[in-house]
Amino acid sequence: MTDKLKNIEEIELKNLEEISWNLSNEKGKLLQLLKTKDEISNDWIDKFQGLAETTQTGEMARGAERVVSILFPNTWRPNSTPIGSDFMFETVDAMVHVDIKTAKPENRSDHQGKVNVGQNQFSYYSSDREVIGNLPTFYSITRDHEEISKVCITYALLIVYDWQEIVKVFLICIPNGELYEIYGEIIVGGGKSIGKSLRYKFKDQKFELLPNKPPRYKTIYSE
Repeated sequence: MTDKLKNIEEIELKNLEEISWNLSNEKGKLLQLLKTKDEISNDWIDKFQGLAETTQTGEMARGAERVVSILFPNTWRPNSTPIGSDFMFETVDAMVHVDIKTAKPENRSDHQGKVNVGQNQFSYYSSDREVIGNLPTFYSITRDHEEISKVCITYALLIVYDWQEIVKVFLICIPNGELYEIYGEIIVGGGKSIGKSLRYKFKDQKFELLPNKPPRYKTIYSE
């Protein structure tokens, strides 16, 4: 069982590094794309400021989704599943989910070590909180009359913004549900929606089964 779990972590780390490389290598383009909203801010800022804070955060994430997708590896095959994160891709060895998250600097629980993830964004679970992710730990793919199994791996791209300024960007790897026996309940907390989400405590998490135990997240940008 340990070899299986180690292999999951190897694939998680490999894809974390590939996404991180793409985003970091195109950091200037990423920031430029995220700031395209500023060019037309006179047409939306008043309406935006009138929204509730939770709605503002959601709308900022929606805007970021529109531009971030072009920075993922172009060899990855998009998938149209209705149950999943903002983006889903098939790679050589995995089915990859990436969800866009936004937070304000003053919301410490959402960006100083924790990120809220909904059921459609993880395969992990919490027995204590009775929350089970809607994603499988492995996908069974039917193609050309063959059955293929690929591990499900999930990431959050967390963008911390202060109105029109980008403060930080984190890429966070959420453990596959098979790794519950390694990480248990200590890595999760109560989510924004009781019974339907979790807060993943990413700040101090490492790939526990891999050499040198690298961190389970990357800082893509910090002002």
